[in-house]
Amino acid sequence: MMRRAVFLAVCLISLAPGASAMPTLADADAKFAKGLHQEALALYEAVLSSGPEADRPKALWRVCESEALLFRYGSAYERLRAAKLPGDAAWAARFLLLKAELGREYLTQYGNSQPEDVEEGASDAFRLTEDQLRGGVESAFHGLWARREELAGVAVEDEAYILEADKADRARYPTFLDFVVLRWTDYLLEQAEHPQAAVKPPAASFIKEDYDGKVGPGVPAALAGAVFEEASRLGGDGREAARELWRMARANIPRAASEKVAPFEDETKGREAVLALYRRWWGGFKTPEGRASAGNFAADVSNELGRPDEAAALCDQVVAAFPGTYGAERCARLAAQIRLPELSLTAKVVPPPGRGALSVYSRNVARLHFRLYPTTPEEVRAFFPQGDRGPWSNVLNAPSDAMARQFVRRPAARSWTLDPAPPRAHAQTSTVADLPDAGPGLYLALVSGDAAFEPGASLLSAALVNVTDLILFGNAGLEGLDRDFAERPGDPQSTKTAPAFRVTLLDGRSGRPVKGARLDASRARDWNWRAETAATDELGRAQFSETVSLRQGQYTSMQADVLARHGAHLAYWANPLHLHFSVPERLRILLETDRPIYRPGQTVHWKATVLERTPQGWKAHPGAKVSLGANDPNGQQFYNEAKDLSVMGSAQGSFLIPSGRMLGGYNLHANLNDGPRNYSAYAALAVEEYKRPEFEVEVSASTGAWRYGRPVSVAGKASYYFGGPVPDAAVTYTVTRETWMPWWCWWWSWRARGQATEVLRGEAKTDAEGRLSFSFTPQPSDLSEKSPLPARFIVKVEARDA
Repeated sequence: MMRRAVFLAVCLISLAPGASAMPTLADADAKFAKGLHQEALALYEAVLSSGPEADRPKALWRVCESEALLFRYGSAYERLRAAKLPGDAAWAARFLLLKAELGREYLTQYGNSQPEDVEEGASDAFRLTEDQLRGGVESAFHGLWARREELAGVAVEDEAYILEADKADRARYPTFLDFVVLRWTDYLLEQAEHPQAAVKPPAASFIKEDYDGKVGPGVPAALAGAVFEEASRLGGDGREAARELWRMARANIPRAASEKVAPFEDETKGREAVLALYRRWWGGFKTPEGRASAGNFAADVSNELGRPDEAAALCDQVVAAFPGTYGAERCARLAAQIRLPELSLTAKVVPPPGRGALSVYSRNVARLHFRLYPTTPEEVRAFFPQGDRGPWSNVLNAPSDAMARQFVRRPAARSWTLDPAPPRAHAQTSTVADLPDAGPGLYLALVSGDAAFEPGASLLSAALVNVTDLILFGNAGLEGLDRDFAERPGDPQSTKTAPAFRVTLLDGRSGRPVKGARLDASRARDWNWRAETAATDELGRAQFSETVSLRQGQYTSMQADVLARHGAHLAYWANPLHLHFSVPERLRILLETDRPIYRPGQTVHWKATVLERTPQGWKAHPGAKVSLGANDPNGQQFYNEAKDLSVMGSAQGSFLIPSGRMLGGYNLHANLNDGPRNYSAYAALAVEEYKRPEFEVEVSASTGAWRYGRPVSVAGKASYYFGGPVPDAAVTYTVTRETWMPWWCWWWSWRARGQATEVLRGEAKTDAEGRLSFSFTPQPSDLSEKSPLPARFIVKVEARDA
């Protein structure tokens, strides 16, 4: 009886309400569904370690997914790489997809911070290079592609645990394969890098009924095209629309990833070929989704070619024929956008009577209605809130909405209409309008799409117009010599007043200076605005002075904005003049060593010279104490010494480089404390096991500019320092290409420059006279570009004597 009683007590305890039980997959899923990813992670980990075998693949998936949703991409990726994956074929494919997606996300977040050099034996993600991580992503996608026929038979709704199948467009992505195609091609076209030396596939190669590329090694765009094409040929239940959609996605590569393909030889003809292909598919595809999307693509291209009327008409056909499809929804939005009325007014400064003062950008507006109202600078400024007024340029270059709403209720000084002349229906049109005999002064111009000029109902746009003969020039900078703005030791309150802003007012018709014009200046010091007035002299000039502190550490920001008035004529700027000032550093430390490179155990001799800036120029700074220190490549300090400066403001010393420390770049630093300021200087030196060279190699400079595609010869010579040649020396040479962008070609700044790339490496030997030579043909980084950027080719030659 005793044994039975004990057993019964144990059973009762184990079944008592509130007692903890082993977490189940359902418990974890419930937390996950509520977005409680940290709590779900703990439960999934418990299932993964102790739960039923059948639940562990799902638990592993959700463990990685939860960590990713908690922004622990590295941990999630590393956990999956280290996990023992199930042998089940379906789960093997799922985990390949997860590996690819986690790798992509890890690259996005941390790719730029990965090591640059391959580390032997490195296994965790944090020590892999960016190329190794990309290799892992690409390997996973290729592994999935090897299962493509199997995946084409897996309906996407059967993968609801790993995919949000309820949100998927099952007509477009009916199978697991289609989801893989979507993700892989997104990686190839958005994230994968095109190899610098590789030729880009021509855009025209994708614009065909059938693409002849094969899935395998290749550049990203070509591989994406092959994946799309093969996906369009694979079987699988319910994939009829998907097959047509993937063909269109392949043809759309030149538009979706233009930076990864070589452009059409003739851009307009190329786009016309794209349009013709989409139109054939619009008429020839079998499924509603396929035809609607083909019509939508055709309408997009037609609109890009400047034929919005054709695009809108085609969209109407698509919406009428295939309502409810994705292509029809996109067509409805495109047609609405094309038919949307647009109106925008801009103005420029013009002389009387105001010819060409207004420019109107419009679309779907049959008639332009104009009104003109005279105004004054003070009236314009009054419509801005007190805190937003600031300088004149802040209020006189664009009217406030409140001003436009109030003026539209007033009788206009002038009213007139113009009919825009679009080249075709729904096309964007630019119309230039003259003012009707406007005299000098400031005006508010309004344009409307109808005669009512009703705020909130009419299409309205407003602009301020300055009709004037005046031209106002200005520049900023403290006037004086450098020594005038040097710090005065012992006088921390010293200041300097000097002209800071200068303006010149000219008559735009005659070019002569305008004398006696009133200048209303808005001045700011550290963004605190104040007003003052001045007048131009007989040369049309005026200047405004500023007082600046000559104390170290004091930083002053100054601005000036000017409104010039001469009779009814006005002149003002688009932006204020800016000026920033801080006192130059009073002391400068010059630090040098006797040599740039040393061996371990050698002595470094250093010298520090301290100069003081004075109103009379530089002078020696004697008597102070300067501290010297030296650090090895690990940042460990091994030398520290303080020295008094001599009457010549200099100090010198030496130290021994310890043996056994790391080779590489060492750092010598000097510091000087001068009351509230610290001054410092640095000098770099190298510590290497080296042999003093006995000869040198010289490469002859190019006698002229090289041309792409034309062979060039490079010559050089190896000579001993005593003058004799170095015969039969082993030579290694490299040629590196980097984009060269002349400073005067600033308009090229939008073009990608790329990185320095090694384009040639070779070996040779010098002849009996020590001469060496080799030839090569310079080529641009992208052979498909019609007008490649100029490049600089850097030749490096290393030689070893026999």
